[in-house]
Amino acid sequence: MPYRSVLPRQREFAEIMLADPEWLRAEFDAIVEANFPSPAPRSHRPHRPAQPPRDRLPVVSPNIPCAVEERERAPPRRG
Repeated sequence: MPYRSVLPRQREFAEIMLADPEWLRAEFDAIVEANFPSPAPRSHRPHRPAQPPRDRLPVVSPNIPCAVEERERAPPRRG
């Protein structure tokens, strides 16, 4: 088909489709409903009370011995 004959046909088709906005909306809604199922209903979970904010870190005593020795790391040996 030549390009010039396609363009007027497309324009004519678009004018027919857009002539009735109610029909166009009904068709659109039917297409969406057929292709996108409705979301599952939300389940009602029991309400949990909000946790109090943690505004401080736990206090750690400096006198508790550490399980890992503190040491300074050196660069790897050349080998």
